[in-house]
Parts: sequence; structure tokens; C-alpha cells
Amino acid sequence: MKLPPCPIFRAFYRLKRKTDLVTCGRNAGTFKEPLYILKENIGIKEWPHSGMDKNDARAYIINKLIASFGVTYPVHISHITGIPTAEVKPFFVRLEQEGKISPVKVGKKLYYIQSSKRALLEEPERGGTGDSEEVRLISPMDILMRDQTWLKTFFDYSYTFEYFKKKGMKWPLSILVGNRFVGYFDCNMEWRTGNFMIKERNLFDSAFDAHKGIERAIEDLAAFHVRPANQNMPEGLSRMPDMPATGSPPTLAGSELKDGNESIAQAEK
Repeated sequence: MKLPPCPIFRAFYRLKRKTDLVTCGRNAGTFKEPLYILKENIGIKEWPHSGMDKNDARAYIINKLIASFGVTYPVHISHITGIPTAEVKPFFVRLEQEGKISPVKVGKKLYYIQSSKRALLEEPERGGTGDSEEVRLISPMDILMRDQTWLKTFFDYSYTFEYFKKKGMKWPLSILVGNRFVGYFDCNMEWRTGNFMIKERNLFDSAFDAHKGIERAIEDLAAFHVRPANQNMPEGLSRMPDMPATGSPPTLAGSELKDGNESIAQAEK
């Protein structure tokens, strides 16, 4: 016999559906259970686009996603948003008719780009599309990584990893330098000791072994996990369990360069 859901769960579900509750943080642990706060307690009096209907809201969000990805297509947006592809396609038609996006062919496949950015493809020398040295560490759950076909097409990069794993599961962070993925590493923050552990690092090109930008990005990631007590937190919220309340930076430890044979993800360049 199927038991009815607990009343508290029904209440939370309804509050979330009505957007009275907002996710304000995550608990520690593998599944990062969400923490909620009443929207009225955040302190924002007027929410932008509060009077927008469902279709206009979807068109607005999809247009923003197309802008953020640069070049994308309906199936990719469907994977990101969870909206079925059949429901996403009409919004691409609508945005194209409104002149907000333009089609662009990559190989044999049709993609879309925001019309305001079309000039970057047609006039690369004026658009400044040269590769930069900016470094980003990308989580495997980041929306940039969700569509493997899209990732392989535009970055020539792919990976697989086992998400549901017991204690000791590995969480590879991909290293993006400019518009090129150069490797990945597995890390862990030990809250009780204050050590930021780099358990494994794999770089595809030896030229990046001592790349200062990558080292700074790792140091910034470690420093991010320790903030002064209650800094930048809404009133009434406390820090997550086991999180240090001091402002001292964590210690980098356990860094080890691997040859890729014992990889945390089956990554390909």
C-alpha cells in the first residue's frame, strides 16, 4: 500500500510551487539537501518580471540561456531546463521571428546564436575572439557540461564519471583555460583540519603543468570555502554544520600529479 506524503512535505511542495519559498543554501553531504527561506524574508520588495506569464517567462529564460552559451540548440536547452524538446522548439521559432536569435550552421547541424553576437562569427578579427588565458574550474554538474554532444562539438572535450557512489566518491573539476579544456582534478575540503586536499590532478598538455593561472584558481577555490562567520548570509541564517567560523584560509595539501592511467574521469581531449 502506498502511503500518502507527510503533510510537511505537501506544504513545502505547495510553497515551492507558489514560489513563496526560495532555496538559500545547501546542507553538507553527498546530496546537498536544500535549505529554504521565505521569499518575504529576503528583503526584496519588488521581484523583477513578477507579472510575466508562463510562456513569456520561458521565452525570457531561454533567450538568456542562448546568450550565456553563445551557440546552442533546442535539445541542449531542453537538457539544461528539463523542459521537453517539443516544448522548447516553439520558443526558438518565436525568438528567431522576433529577431533575437539567428541560425548558424556548424558542420551539418543547425545551431542558434543571439543576433547581437552574430558579428563575432562573421568578423572574428573585430570581435576579439582570440583565446585568452582566463582560468575557470567547472563542476561536472555545471550546465556547461550537461550535453555531451554539445561539449564535444564546441570544445572537443568529453568525460564520464560515476555520480552515485558510496563514501569516497570522486568529483572531477574540469580546468578551462580560455576556451580550451586542459585537464581536470579531484579535490576535497576537510572542514575539521582546514586542509583543501587535491587528491588527483591530470593535465593533457605538459605546457600547463606550472600554469600560474591554474594554481591561482585552485587557491581561490580553497579560500572560497572559508569565510568570516555569517558573512554575506541573509539575516536569521547560520553557517552549515562543521564549517569553520574563522577567516583564516585553508591549507592546500595532498597535491599529486598523475599520468592519467588512474583517472577520476575518463576524459578525452
